[in-house]
Amino acid sequence: MKRPRQIKMKLIKGKLYLINWVDTFQLLGWKDEDDIHEACLKNKEWVKTVGYYVGQCECYQIFSAQHTENTEMCSWSGITAIPVGVIKRIKLLK
Repeated sequence: MKRPRQIKMKLIKGKLYLINWVDTFQLLGWKDEDDIHEACLKNKEWVKTVGYYVGQCECYQIFSAQHTENTEMCSWSGITAIPVGVIKRIKLLK
């Protein structure tokens, strides 16, 4: 399996980021290759996610909707794992 490209920016655990990435889409019914190619060109599903950086696990960058530094609780909630290969841009917010 081909190893996904690495994010060039050094991400810092606990910092807030805006992540732009491409999501999947589905075509219903039978399609020929021309229909599929045309749909791929038209249907780029761009997603914007805001989250606190948790870390990288295998081929995913992990972000969290909530983060606490309270040591008596779990630190992260609302986890989103985004495949590294679909991330197009990451911007530090805070």
